Amino acid sequence: MGLSSGKDRIFRNPSGRTGRIEPDLPAPRSASAAVALELDAVPMIPSAVSLESVPQMQAPEKDFCWAHVTGSFRRERSIEGLLLGVTVGDAIGLGRNGLSRQSALKMFGRGPLRFCMIPGVGIVSSDTHRMLMTLQAILRSRSQLELFRRNFAMRLRCYLFSMPVMAGRATLVAAMRLCLGVPADQSGIDSDDNSPLINGLAIATVLQGTGHSVERWVAVSSEVTHIRPEVVESSVLVARTAYLAIMTNPENFSAISTIDRLIAVTEDLTLSAWLKDLRVGLEENLGTHAMASRLGWGKSIPKSAGPTAIMAIYSWLRHYNSYEKAVERAVLLGGDTVTLGALAGGLAGIHLGAKKIPERWISRLWSWPNGRRWMESLTIRFTDWPHGSEDLHAAPALPARAALQIVRSAVLASCVAMGSAIRIPWKLSHWILGW
Repeated sequence: MGLSSGKDRIFRNPSGRTGRIEPDLPAPRSASAAVALELDAVPMIPSAVSLESVPQMQAPEKDFCWAHVTGSFRRERSIEGLLLGVTVGDAIGLGRNGLSRQSALKMFGRGPLRFCMIPGVGIVSSDTHRMLMTLQAILRSRSQLELFRRNFAMRLRCYLFSMPVMAGRATLVAAMRLCLGVPADQSGIDSDDNSPLINGLAIATVLQGTGHSVERWVAVSSEVTHIRPEVVESSVLVARTAYLAIMTNPENFSAISTIDRLIAVTEDLTLSAWLKDLRVGLEENLGTHAMASRLGWGKSIPKSAGPTAIMAIYSWLRHYNSYEKAVERAVLLGGDTVTLGALAGGLAGIHLGAKKIPERWISRLWSWPNGRRWMESLTIRFTDWPHGSEDLHAAPALPARAALQIVRSAVLASCVAMGSAIRIPWKLSHWILGW
């Protein structure tokens, strides 16, 4: 039986044997972020979630409830929303990636947005690839953090040979260091790019309700490629936001209450100050571009982890009831629109479910060889993960299909080259006319 049923809880008694205790999880006396569960001391056996050990944040229980997420159906809906939400948001942002807000508006217009790397076809970038590598490594981890680190590092080594066209410099350098024999806990470099943010989104979604420490897993996944504390803190912030998106019922959602919870548990001073600015923006009903302008990112969002995380979170909170608007407003900000679209789409997807993603976008996705059926299989394997000790291996990773991924990367490289060539006249116009 999977943990997500909420009926039984697996425990280890002093003799080392396992058993089950009842009844159901008690309702928490106060709302909780549930993102700092230090329960990895018992390897391979999911522990009961101790709600008393979690940092407490006051909020009405009607909109923040553990029972809301313990059912397999809700968990499955969140995981499916994560996979499709990130993939669609990534593909929407790919054609505009690297352009300033104004240049992108002149080239592609304001909306409704569509796939524009290849007109009418949704091709995904390295953000989706990294998310899938992270999820596959979790399945192969046997519910152990160190095994997850090693498997994720192994996949990064292989990823280096698949022509990772759009991967960040830190990811490529870390992959090369791993290939040269540098241990996974020492392979990260000092960089502030936003590549690890997608890890936080994925890990928080699939670890909810399992008893594992989300923060520890996010930190380990980030530090394989990035060692700068600001990047790790930003990834943890994304994970906390994802957890709140899952734990909060969409019917009783409050953006102000959610931002208050994030402020209460964020220790990084810069991120905390930005979150407080977001709260003011939400109270004043500021649009996403107006909020970005107030923070000094009106022309485009930097590729740095902090600004990307902050504006993706604001895009979701500002349009929490609409997947389409959350993604479009994030992508229209300009800059690193791939990660902005992927994060905003992932948050909206896990909160609202895949059914709220426009079918016109889903039907045109091209994420081969990790297509819709492959992702459906991944969703099924994660729905009740991790299983009990008697069937811990019941959810193995899916076939990676390395050769087909190389073909996919070659297609992406060709598309990026063509897209760059098409942009040359626009870049000249930008330089001459001062757009």
